[in-house]
Amino acid sequence: MNDDLRRSLRNGAIAAFVAGVVGFSLDAALPDGGSTPEATRTPATASPPTCGPMWETVPSADPDPGGSQLLGVSATTRNEVWAVGARGPAEAPVATLVERWDGERWQVVASPNPGAVANVLRAVDARSSDDAWAVGSSSSGAEDQPLVLHWDGVSWTVSPVPFVSGGASLRGVVAIAPDDAWAVGFAGDATVGVEQAFALHWDGVSWTVSSVPAGDGRSLLASVTAVSSTEVWAVGYRHYRPLLMHFDGTRWAPAVLEATGTLAAVAASADHVWAVGSSIWSWDGSSWNETGGIRGGGHLLGIAAATDRDVWAVGYRPAGGGTRALAERFGGRRWTLVPGRAVPGSDTFISATALPGGAVWAVGYRDAGGERLTLVAHRMRSCG
Repeated sequence: MNDDLRRSLRNGAIAAFVAGVVGFSLDAALPDGGSTPEATRTPATASPPTCGPMWETVPSADPDPGGSQLLGVSATTRNEVWAVGARGPAEAPVATLVERWDGERWQVVASPNPGAVANVLRAVDARSSDDAWAVGSSSSGAEDQPLVLHWDGVSWTVSPVPFVSGGASLRGVVAIAPDDAWAVGFAGDATVGVEQAFALHWDGVSWTVSSVPAGDGRSLLASVTAVSSTEVWAVGYRHYRPLLMHFDGTRWAPAVLEATGTLAAVAASADHVWAVGSSIWSWDGSSWNETGGIRGGGHLLGIAAATDRDVWAVGYRPAGGGTRALAERFGGRRWTLVPGRAVPGSDTFISATALPGGAVWAVGYRDAGGERLTLVAHRMRSCG
C-alpha cells in the first residue's frame, strides 16, 4: 500500500520491540521561554499531591490474530465514541477496523472492505449519532484508491468517490454539516516521491475533487479541521517542510507559517486553531504562534480541543529502542505532561478526541510479544 508517511514514522520510532513494561512518557512540552523541569519523587512524608488528569488504559478489541491498530478517534457524547484503524500486518493491513464505545465497553462494529487486497481507515469524524465519516484507502492489487465510509445510525456503508488515476489515499476528515464535509490526503505514489496534496468535498449529494495549490514537488495533507464552512484548515508537508492550507469558503490557499519540522494534526476550538507535529502552534485569528516544544525527540501525531483552555496533544517519544506514548495538556497557560499507567510493550498514541466537560480519549497501538495490538486510553483524575 502507499503508506510513506506512516512507514517513515514507524521506522523512525519503532526500531525494535521493547520487552517488559513501558509507561507513558514523563517528558512535558515546554512553552516558549520555559525551563526544563526535572522529575522528582514525592517523599513519603510530603503533603498529598494536587489532583490532576492522567491516562487510564481501557480494554479494546483485537479481532485479528495477525494484528490490529487504531489510527483515528472521534466522540459525539461520553457514551458514543468511534475508533477506526485496520486489521492485519502493520505494514500491509488487509481489512478496516471500526470499534465503538457505548459507555461500558469497546466493541467491533461491522465495516465494509471494498479492496480485494488491502483496506485501512486512518481518520474518523462523528458529527452526531447518525452522521459520521471515516476515511482511508483500499486496493485491489493496483494503486490505492480513496476510501470513504459513512455511518447513518444503523450501519457503515461505502460512500462513492471519484476514481483517481495514479491512486490516492485519505488521511483526515472533518464533518461540518450534513451537506458539508472535507477529506484530505494525497494523490499519486508516495513510495516513489510523487505524492501531491489532495482534497475531496462532500456537498450532501456526492464527493468531488477540490483543487489544492500546494506548489510543485511532493506534498501531503495529514489532517483537517473546521471553524466553520468558510474557515477550514489542513496541515501536512511539502518538500519535508510544514504545509498549512486554508479554505475560505471559495478556494484553498497556502497560509504563512514560519516553521521547520513537520505538522501532523490540526484541531479547532472556539477562538483558536491548534497544529502539532515536531512542535505546537496556535492560531489566534490573526497569526500563528509557537506555544510549546517537545523534549527528548518526541513527536506529536494527534490534537484535540475541548475548549480554548482544555487542549490535548498525543504522540510518542523514542525510548529504549521502541516508543513510549506521549500526552500533553494545555490548560490555558502552558502545556504540561499527562502521565499514564504502565502498559506492556512499545506504545504510541496516534489520535485523540475531547469533549467539553472532561471526556478525553486517545488511541493508537502497542507492540508486545511480537504482536501489534490496539491501544485505547481514557482521561481520569488522580491524586497519586
